[in-house]
Amino acid sequence: MVHLSVYAPENLPEIERGDSIAERILTSLADFPLQTGDIIAISHKVVSKAESRMFDLREITPSPKAVQYGVLLGKEPALIQLILNESEEVLWAERANGPMICRHHRGFVCANAAVDCSNTKPGHAVTLPLDPDLSAAQIRGEIERRLNIRIGTIICDTHGRSFRNGACGIAVGASGIVALKSYIGKKDRVGRVMESSVECYADELAAAATLVMGQGDEGRPIAIIRGFQGTIGEQSAKEIIRQQETDIFLQALQKTRK
Repeated sequence: MVHLSVYAPENLPEIERGDSIAERILTSLADFPLQTGDIIAISHKVVSKAESRMFDLREITPSPKAVQYGVLLGKEPALIQLILNESEEVLWAERANGPMICRHHRGFVCANAAVDCSNTKPGHAVTLPLDPDLSAAQIRGEIERRLNIRIGTIICDTHGRSFRNGACGIAVGASGIVALKSYIGKKDRVGRVMESSVECYADELAAAATLVMGQGDEGRPIAIIRGFQGTIGEQSAKEIIRQQETDIFLQALQKTRK
């Protein structure tokens, strides 16, 4: 029988600027020893807080473009400016009280360039880490050195999905995992050779982890995924992002702006 187990320690202390995420993880798992093959999923928000990616909106000066978007969308111009700072381009922003659909500097297409005000200080907002893959690699490296084991790490966020209601956990950063599992060239149950089946393990693992993490005041920003074979590898989250020239969904959005 194939199985997968996901565990989330509770009541982690609030993460502050400069904290070691690896140290916090190991402390929280003192009674739950990590094993080779484990995947550690971490909410991007605690990584961002530790890496000084929480911003006081009072210290941000909005540009004329941010003020214009603020009037259109009914949002605080300083928050809009932070979204613009995180964006490569704005793809859609047309509805009062609606989101800005942006292409983030890291390549993600998502609402508000992943800028979020939940679980932050009043008047503040949190962005993604500057390099989530690097953050994942550093956390993984420190834990592996200290415990002499082989693990993978995923940094998670929750994003909405086109054509479907509700947000879902995704991997914005990863290290030491199989991010994409290709079945191309393999046969299905009736012998047909598959030509295009590539499964995103990274996002599926992130979604499993966010189920136990929660989205509100649960205080469970990390999860341990154990027992599913074939997930340890050498990929990161950058492999997940489609190239612009082959991303027909991005191209369709870009055409609406012309």
